[in-house]
Amino acid sequence: MRVLALLAFAAAFGLLVGAAPEVDGAPPSEDLSHGRVLSDDGPSGDGGSVITVSPAAVDIEDDRPSVHRQTLELSNTGSKPLTARLALRFDTAKRRQLADQQTPMIVHFGDDPAKTRGTRSGRRAQEEPEKNASVSKPTNVTCSHVGRLLLRPRRGPGEGAAVGESRRLAQDRSRRLARRLESEVEGLNITGWQHLEFLGIDIAELNCSFDPDDILNRVRNGFAADLEFVELDSKSYFPIQDSSTMASSSIPDALWQSQWGMRRVGLPEAWQDLEARSDPAETVIVAVLDTGVTMNHEDLVGRTWTNPNEVPNNGIDDDGNGLVDDVHGYDFVDNDPDPSDSDGHGTHCAGVIAANQNSIGISGAAGANTNIKIMPLRFLTGTGGYTSDAILSLNYAVAMGATISSNSWGGTTRSEALEAAVRSAQDVGHLFIAAAGNSASNNDFQAEYPCNYDDVLCVAATESAEALAPYSNRGVQSVNIAAPGSDIKSCYLGASSYSTLSGTSMATPLVAGSVALVWSWLGNRLVTSLQDLRSLMLESADRLSWTNGW
Repeated sequence: MRVLALLAFAAAFGLLVGAAPEVDGAPPSEDLSHGRVLSDDGPSGDGGSVITVSPAAVDIEDDRPSVHRQTLELSNTGSKPLTARLALRFDTAKRRQLADQQTPMIVHFGDDPAKTRGTRSGRRAQEEPEKNASVSKPTNVTCSHVGRLLLRPRRGPGEGAAVGESRRLAQDRSRRLARRLESEVEGLNITGWQHLEFLGIDIAELNCSFDPDDILNRVRNGFAADLEFVELDSKSYFPIQDSSTMASSSIPDALWQSQWGMRRVGLPEAWQDLEARSDPAETVIVAVLDTGVTMNHEDLVGRTWTNPNEVPNNGIDDDGNGLVDDVHGYDFVDNDPDPSDSDGHGTHCAGVIAANQNSIGISGAAGANTNIKIMPLRFLTGTGGYTSDAILSLNYAVAMGATISSNSWGGTTRSEALEAAVRSAQDVGHLFIAAAGNSASNNDFQAEYPCNYDDVLCVAATESAEALAPYSNRGVQSVNIAAPGSDIKSCYLGASSYSTLSGTSMATPLVAGSVALVWSWLGNRLVTSLQDLRSLMLESADRLSWTNGW
């Protein structure tokens, strides 16, 4: 009876809903064209300032990512000081058109899809790229991520996913492919090669002086029989939510009364049932693939996963996974071991999952169970993220033992590489939970990824009246479950700040935290896998009248 009651609570947000945001924006341009240097002449005859510029104007056209250098000589022939303003004009039309043709866009699901998107600058170069490591440290180029190819060699007859014995075969195929690409594709210069052992995907870092479409087509045409897929890396954009930030209070869980979503799905009753059990809770690691996490937040202290085989701050890769000092996850944006939040979105999601019941602030869905830990994996910033970094993050999560991931991001163009990564993670028992989207559209007709990939637990958002939130996507075939997502209070940037946000981004971690809670206490005694638990939750979910039989 207790198990059935617990399942009912865990699936109380079970509805069906879905859709896909329209996203504009483009990867940062690598084209360079210089505009005119503006001058300011002083009044004639007053001994003022007169500037001479040589050359007066520079025009450079280049349809490839390249570095151009031009020397400008400025001289002041007058007697007074003068400030010259240098204006650079960039024409990015060609690169934007290129991006529209080849770039899968991803959006981060907040509640204001009309916000302005940004761009991302080039990434820092590293001296010695790590190759064929189990987690694989990213190697960087000084240009856009358009210089990355995502690919997987075709498996041989009878080979399964890249697990167990077949991992070694996948590594061998990866090495052979890297050698062949560089020797057989004219003009191709591979500056770094990463084999993601746990997902069986390769990432080739290329130099920047090439036409990415041309390289992609030549690899596709020349290696079609050898590759399952190959695609260019892609930039992802997401809107930034409106928020209301507040200071914390010393009153016990002072903001609890505003956490309507936790009460609506019956979490307080579930906490009581679970705490009354004599069975020990299992440790469950939930990876948060997002903008990072404010790990010193007062409501998240002690909830961050710690790598047991890494010594902090000694500059050594103690566990041999290819990353140095990755004690609490990793930052795949800046390629360092500090996945601190840069935006607030990731911290908000982490709080919904596991904020402590500690007499201050809020409580997360799994806040009552301190054996549930958050693994911060930063691949997004306030201006978006890359598909390759999402894949690197998921590879890390699987390699380091996270059995659940919360993914409040997505897009409308299918990425074969990302789909393969999700499938490979599922093959080793990982449950991938994703947001449905905030476009108020139907994912059955306009697919949203990763929501629409097979066996992903895709989450829509409801309001306090148990109605589908007006912004939330839906889909009878594509969206599996719905949870409270409007006006959700949770942790934010700063050690003692909180924020109210709305979106399927907020509903997704509520489901992730609830699944982790059930799995920690009852998983091995109730079902044999997280996919079985996913199915059981969906079967026992409440079906509200507005779902029309979904």
